[in-house]
Amino acid sequence: LTATHQLAVERGKWLGISREWRLCRMCSNDVEDVPHVLFICSFPPADLIHTSFLASVWERYPSWKTRVRSPTHLLLLAGTDDLVASTGRFVHEMLTLWDSAP
Repeated sequence: LTATHQLAVERGKWLGISREWRLCRMCSNDVEDVPHVLFICSFPPADLIHTSFLASVWERYPSWKTRVRSPTHLLLLAGTDDLVASTGRFVHEMLTLWDSAP
């Protein structure tokens, strides 16, 4: 789902920047990698997208509410037939938001 992206974790690698310095452009609290962008970053527009997506997941699968906080669960979501499209849209929206930042 996220093989090609412009997150700092990748861009910094191309530039020889140490991983710990590849900080999130939106919050500067952590390394800007896929798990951070999709599940952790508190940047308000990202949090809105994230919260909306998870609300739709929890509506379909209430028992997942306590389990879908981990980045590894993205694979579970992507592999669930009725969530494939919405998971793809979520990832696309989040990466597009980051692509719009300098």
